[in-house]
Amino acid sequence: MDNDNAENRVAQLEQQLHLLVEANHRLNQELSIPVICKTLVEYGLKLVEASAGCAGMLKDEQMYFDKHYRDGSWHPIDLSYKQGEGVPGWVTENLIPYISHDALNDPEVSLEIQQTLGFITLISIPIIDKHGSLIGCLELHDKANEQQFDQQDVQILEGLAASAAIAINNARMASEQIDAQQALQQSEERYTTGQRFANIGTWDWNIETGELHWSEQIAPLFGYAVGELETTYDNFLSAVHNDDRQAVSDAVNACVEHGTDYNIEHRVVWPDGTTRWVLERGDTIRDEFGKAIRMLGVVQDITHRIELEAALRQQRNFAEGMIDTAQTIVLVLDTDGMIIRFNPYLETISGYKLDEVIGKDWFQYFLPVEDQESLRQLFREALKDNQTKGNVNAIVTKSGEHRQIEWYDKTLKNSGGEIIGLLAIGQDITERKKAEEELRLAAMVLENTPEGVMITDPQLNVVSINPAFSRTTGYSAEDMIGERPTILSSGRHDNAFYQAMWSAIAETDRWQGEIWNRRKDGEIYPEWLNINAIKDESGNITHYASIFSDISTQEHVRKRLHNLAYYDALTNLPNRELFHDRLENALVQSHRRGRHVGLMFLDMDRFKNINDSLGHRVGDEFLKLTAERLKECVRDMDTVSRLGGDEFTIILPDIGSPNDAALVAEKIVNSFSSPLTLEDGHELFSSTSIGISLYPEDGDSADLLLKNADTAMYRAKDAGRGGYQFYTTEMSSNFAERLSIETELRRAIGDNQLSLAYQPQIDITTGRVIGFEALARWNHPEHGPISPAVFIPIAEESGQIEKLGEWVLNEACRQLTLWQSRYGNNWRMAVNFSGLQLRKPNVVECIKQALKKANIGSDMLELELTESTLMDNVESNILVIEQLSVHGFQMAIDDFGTGYSSLSYLKRFKIDKLKIDQSFVRDITIDNDDAEIVNTIIAMAHNLGLRVIAEGVETQEQLDFLRARGCDEVQGYYISRPKSAEEIEEMVTNRQLSFSES
Repeated sequence: MDNDNAENRVAQLEQQLHLLVEANHRLNQELSIPVICKTLVEYGLKLVEASAGCAGMLKDEQMYFDKHYRDGSWHPIDLSYKQGEGVPGWVTENLIPYISHDALNDPEVSLEIQQTLGFITLISIPIIDKHGSLIGCLELHDKANEQQFDQQDVQILEGLAASAAIAINNARMASEQIDAQQALQQSEERYTTGQRFANIGTWDWNIETGELHWSEQIAPLFGYAVGELETTYDNFLSAVHNDDRQAVSDAVNACVEHGTDYNIEHRVVWPDGTTRWVLERGDTIRDEFGKAIRMLGVVQDITHRIELEAALRQQRNFAEGMIDTAQTIVLVLDTDGMIIRFNPYLETISGYKLDEVIGKDWFQYFLPVEDQESLRQLFREALKDNQTKGNVNAIVTKSGEHRQIEWYDKTLKNSGGEIIGLLAIGQDITERKKAEEELRLAAMVLENTPEGVMITDPQLNVVSINPAFSRTTGYSAEDMIGERPTILSSGRHDNAFYQAMWSAIAETDRWQGEIWNRRKDGEIYPEWLNINAIKDESGNITHYASIFSDISTQEHVRKRLHNLAYYDALTNLPNRELFHDRLENALVQSHRRGRHVGLMFLDMDRFKNINDSLGHRVGDEFLKLTAERLKECVRDMDTVSRLGGDEFTIILPDIGSPNDAALVAEKIVNSFSSPLTLEDGHELFSSTSIGISLYPEDGDSADLLLKNADTAMYRAKDAGRGGYQFYTTEMSSNFAERLSIETELRRAIGDNQLSLAYQPQIDITTGRVIGFEALARWNHPEHGPISPAVFIPIAEESGQIEKLGEWVLNEACRQLTLWQSRYGNNWRMAVNFSGLQLRKPNVVECIKQALKKANIGSDMLELELTESTLMDNVESNILVIEQLSVHGFQMAIDDFGTGYSSLSYLKRFKIDKLKIDQSFVRDITIDNDDAEIVNTIIAMAHNLGLRVIAEGVETQEQLDFLRARGCDEVQGYYISRPKSAEEIEEMVTNRQLSFSES
């Protein structure tokens, strides 16, 4: 065990070293203080298996924390600690780690913070830089499995904190270096870069000397390369467009002479003849006498803006009136999607005035969040001259309403063909969409309504019918379109009837009533007819709509409702409601005639196995076939009912004696000896357990008879299934006794009334004892020994089998350890396991703990599971048994051959051994069928690589038979009855467990 602990510790240290290396890499990967703090906490949690934590930084002599990690995610906090305040303040003051095993009662821990963050234990580690100064603090909370933080955790976290200190120092140095570089670079480039990107140049004119200086960007604005144009005022004026030159000269003179603002837009002509627009602004510097001595100014290229404005003016001049009055949306966006203009119609629809949103992002203001990115991508495609037509999307109004708009767009271009914006024309189709949806729904209703519908024009020519019309009348659309409704006339109504009908329609626009019509096959039927006149906005009749229901089917409806109320939907048998009605009626009739009534309560054996292993579809088909077979076994006057699930009842009215009921029960039991054949050809074998109560012997009411029949059915199941039992008063007392045993068993498990008996298991070839089967025994202090055949089933049904099984497992392992220490034999202990134990979530861990407690290996324990247990929840059991097999446990199938299984499932279980049930062993020397079954089981098991053990061996002849057939192991009375531990030890001492191989 010490070696195991050492190996585990080495593995833990290796894992921690790996995490430290990985953490060091991650800490220096992104030199950001917040990222370093998060990385520090996340790796600290992994290193010491803590559940929560945070990292703080020292600032202004206080420790600040802004994030806390718990339950797999980060949560914002705002905590600060002065020196000596709380645990972080203590660490700040003392510069050493701090551990608290009980935060609730630790005076250094802030109770308010403890309750807020919800921790019980903590460890706090100072983060100290290379100069020995505190820069931060790592605090972790609550180790896994309620363990305590210790010095090993301190050591490993101090190593992590040292790496974090280096990373924090590097981050600060990097940040300072980057800031200095950026400041220098911005200082150098701000002026030039700003001018270049803004298409702006600056100039400085010495008025007294005529000397002119301008920035590098001036020449490109005038169409020259940098340095190519001599910087003189005359050169500047010569570049100005002829039509604008005088205005520019006047503006300069006004600024110099009168101090007027120099702010003018004008054209310049490039050497290649290109005309560009610039904006110039300037001001003068004057001496103490007010004389202008210098003039400073800027020049900016505004050609793009001028061209866009010109394009807009052109568009505006072309469609100004139409845009403002049109009932369509007109929207203009620039190439960034910013709103330049939209018309009053969009203002009306959206609730936004243009002044509110001009220059704003169209997508953010007007489109649903979920659509913004996809529609922005469509906008980018449109700017590539990919014109979109008919695209529909929602816009969000100021009130939050969504309106559906259908768009058509066109790019806007300047005179050089460059795209400068997008013109979008939109149509509000919200109401149209609603109308289309209403029409679609109306069409769906028309198509799916069970009533027949016929539409005619004003001249009574049929223009449309729905599917229900065709189903009812037999006439298709091809038959009816263009015909008149008179094709349906039955001849039962005279002209006066029709004249009165059309007179009512003329007066009230509607008529309803019963009318007889004729189907296509000639059958006359009644229908309830509604006729409505449909008019347009002017009041003119455009159509007639007639809607009718075939009222000849109302009797079928009544029958259907009756079936739903009183019959089982799956099997069409009477349900519980009708069963009670018929049983009450049978009791009344039998009382008058002085006759008996027999009531049978039936339950299909192992139906759950069929349902779980083959699926509910097969289960439903099985129940329907069962219902048909039951009806074949009874008289017409008898009632077969399904109460629910696989529970059926049969009422046998007017029978002469209990023997009549027994004959029916035997007939039912025998009928299920042959399989039920499914639709796909597969065959299912099942049996039924039947309980019978009689009127008036077993009760004078329906409820009492049903209760007693149910009780008798459970007695039939206990007797071995596939049979029937009559209700008797003794049966009630038996169930009372069963309840008493269940109660006493709960006490017995805790009061040491239980013990184990051990039956030896022998290698059939060598005669050597290879193991024991542990069997539970109960010696009641008042009632004496109680048979396992009595209390084990009760334990399973009451849920006590888990506790009982756990006790048996631990006691058997304890005894095996004791025998190994005394005799040194590597005996194996076989322990029975129930289905409830197998389904326990931590079953593997429970068994491992029992072995660990007893200090024995997993190969010394054999778990015996019955065949029926394995077939209950097959897929889940396969997974559990695979886990048990991986851990080295031996697995055996007990009572093999008596359960409901198949080879296809058997080969999927990781099984080591099959145990042949004693019911087959008992007569193997005199019954050829039993002998053949045993031969087959042994051969099959060996072919699958499994060992075989036979139980219930009671004679030398049986032993010889099994040895001759190659059986591997045996147990039974011939070897030894189950014995107490003391008796086994005495037999070992006296060498009584071996037998002769003669």
